[in-house]
Amino acid sequence: MSDAHRLRALVFCLAFAVAASGRAYAQMEEADEPQVVTTPAGPPPTPRHTGIKAMATGIVSDLKHLPSTENLFWAATGGGLALAVHPLDDNVNQALVGNSGAEKFFKPGEVLGSLYTLLGTA
Repeated sequence: MSDAHRLRALVFCLAFAVAASGRAYAQMEEADEPQVVTTPAGPPPTPRHTGIKAMATGIVSDLKHLPSTENLFWAATGGGLALAVHPLDDNVNQALVGNSGAEKFFKPGEVLGSLYTLLGTA
């Protein structure tokens, strides 16, 4: 590297350092301004829809909206599929009993569905 290159690199580094220190000094001056502290406005307002009465009216409203064509569609689809595979249920159950692969597959479900796990996470 020639002396001219070194001199240019030194000048560039000095200019960068001066610019950076000027910005840092300006930020320090902004931080020295006094902070305005206001008193809190008080507790937040209580929502209108709370309490036992609101829960009871909400349940009644939900039950009014329960019968719909979409819910009927999904209930009929699920019921139909359950009825379609019901004859195969005994065969599948016999195939899974004593199968070590099935026991390993369902072991996490046994742990996750246990009373202690459910009570602990609740």
